[in-house]
Amino acid sequence: MAYLRERWTERTLSTRFIIASTIVIITTMMLVGAWVDARIRKTVIDNAARASAHFMETLFEEPLQELATRRTLSSKTKLTIAGLVEDNSLGRPILESKVWLPDGTIVFRSEGAGVGQKPPMTPELLGAVNGQIMADFEDVSDIESLEERRYGKPIFEIYAPIRETGTGRIIAVAELYEDATDMIREFTIARQQSWLVVGSLSFGMLALLFGIVHRGSVLILHQQYALTNTIARQSKLLKQNEDLRARVTRAHLKSAALSDKLLCRIGADLHDGPAQLLSLALLRLHELNPDKATEHDTKPRATEAVEQVRKVMQEALAEIRHLSAGVSLPDIENLTPAEIVILAVHAHERHTKTKVDAHIGPLPASLTLSVRTCIFRCVQQCLSNAFRHAGGKGQMVYADTKGNMIRLTISDAGPGFDLASLNRRSDTLGIPGLRHRVESLGGTFELRSSVGAGTTVHVELPQGSLT
Repeated sequence: MAYLRERWTERTLSTRFIIASTIVIITTMMLVGAWVDARIRKTVIDNAARASAHFMETLFEEPLQELATRRTLSSKTKLTIAGLVEDNSLGRPILESKVWLPDGTIVFRSEGAGVGQKPPMTPELLGAVNGQIMADFEDVSDIESLEERRYGKPIFEIYAPIRETGTGRIIAVAELYEDATDMIREFTIARQQSWLVVGSLSFGMLALLFGIVHRGSVLILHQQYALTNTIARQSKLLKQNEDLRARVTRAHLKSAALSDKLLCRIGADLHDGPAQLLSLALLRLHELNPDKATEHDTKPRATEAVEQVRKVMQEALAEIRHLSAGVSLPDIENLTPAEIVILAVHAHERHTKTKVDAHIGPLPASLTLSVRTCIFRCVQQCLSNAFRHAGGKGQMVYADTKGNMIRLTISDAGPGFDLASLNRRSDTLGIPGLRHRVESLGGTFELRSSVGAGTTVHVELPQGSLT
């Protein structure tokens, strides 16, 4: 039962409707058809019986009045009744006629045999004795049917009560066997037509209802499919949003840690570079203190100290400029993404005296400042690494757009390195800083390298960044 219920629920609404409605409509059609068939049969029999009974009362009533006073018919009356049987005015051939007394005795039979006998009374005969007009087609369970089958034709039996004139007392029952061939044919045609009408109406109604339900079922399936797709898309977007949120959170945390590390490095560089040089300059300036100097050595020492201070100050200035160049950014706010890539490439070529093979495809005209900055830093840092570790060999930059993503690929043909060794290092800021910068904007950062195969960095950034 559970299996059938499961198979039933798997079917579409229109399929379940056509199965259920077919069973209901066919059952209803059979019941209605049977009822109509029975009504047609009864109507045909009643109409034929009334016509035959009227015929029998008209022709038999007067000759049979003598049975009101006697139990037998005279020879003259028998001849009269026999002549009436030959009359075809009824429209159907009369095969045989009988006359019964109310007690079931046969007083006349057109075939001659059986007169005076008293066979068991049939329900039809009893009904006629009680004043009813009884009629039916040949009944195979009737005890007389074996004898009646000798005609080889369908028989229509009519029992009509014959009443005494004046009193209305039933004095006899007249029985006719009529040839029912034409009646059966008409009845069969009427049955076929009735079944055809009932069947046509039933299946027409079924087709109409199925059409309505099928359209509704198709609409429901389309809506269900659309709803399923929408839910799937929403779930996918929700999952992507959750992943992006987690990536952004991790990127922000790592960026904060890298920022602290970068500040520490800048502080150390300032302390070990410009600060030491400025300290040295101050010490030399103290040597020019007039209280400690003598006339003999003042001028040479002053000249030497001034020259030393000048050199130290120049070195300190160079150190400060070098540090500021690493953290400052050129004016890129009014540049297009393509111009930003070209700016970074040309600056690298100018500083390193190397050649970069740049291929720039279609890029959007405008982007947020954070994405512009990320593009510049990625190209700048990756080319700087290519020069530092690969000597500028095979430097290549490729930029284009795919869908809603901006793609950057920076590669070199240097010796490459083992990625596992890079992941184990904690003192490097360049690659981790780039990765966190890209991921914080909702992008992806991929580094591919192996010993002897060069290095490639592939970056994808959304045109509409998260920040």
